[in-house]
Amino acid sequence: MASVRSAFTAAGLRIIAPARPGFRGTARSSDCASGALLDDWLELLMDRAGPAPIFAGHREGGILAAKAAARAVENGRAIGGLALISTGAPAAQVSQFKNTPPTIRRSFLGAHYARAAVVLGYKTAARIFHVGRAGEDKIVQYFYRDSPADADKLSDPFFHQTTRDNIDYCFTDHAQIVKDIADWASDWSPALDVAKSVSKVMFIHGDLHTFHRVEDISAICAAQASIGSLIIEGSAQLALYEQPLAIGQGIQSLLGVESG
Repeated sequence: MASVRSAFTAAGLRIIAPARPGFRGTARSSDCASGALLDDWLELLMDRAGPAPIFAGHREGGILAAKAAARAVENGRAIGGLALISTGAPAAQVSQFKNTPPTIRRSFLGAHYARAAVVLGYKTAARIFHVGRAGEDKIVQYFYRDSPADADKLSDPFFHQTTRDNIDYCFTDHAQIVKDIADWASDWSPALDVAKSVSKVMFIHGDLHTFHRVEDISAICAAQASIGSLIIEGSAQLALYEQPLAIGQGIQSLLGVESG
């Protein structure tokens, strides 16, 4: 989104944002972090990024960023850091989601145990979404039904349109979004461990986030000098769009450089 890109530029960041491999027609495979596909994508990214780039991702993109950063390290490339925006902490076990809202818990568990059913659910939601403005409004409101902090903001056209555009993007590939949910509800800490062994890692998270609790992130950050956090007070899933400059400055701080 233009406002986020502008804020990141103001924070001194040069953004390189290739399309997610395996998504929106970039490749036949829907496994966006698999083998040769990720290696090819990484080579293109690293050639453009210059020495020691920061890897960053928002929501499910944070997991892809962690996997890409780990693969870069394993391939002998230097990285400047890893920023995970609204991604949440790796899940050590499925029971970790017992305190999440029912809608989210069902999606996480379904993505593990009944993926076809979750794909069907997203196809049904997409049909409602695409019938017109009334359908879009219904799905946008449903998306935040368990997040009062975000639901209160949907009367603002900016946040409504931002959510609408993100949902439309997800509906491009129903199978991929379910795979992303399965990644969220899995233990992807090995990639995190590789990244933090050579660089700083920063979790950027709204303190009212309902998909993942900020307490889980705090537990990971405790007593680990290489892992820090930037908690956006009063924000939930929309933190990136509410405070893009603060988040951009937080990412820039991974390099130990103050932005102007």
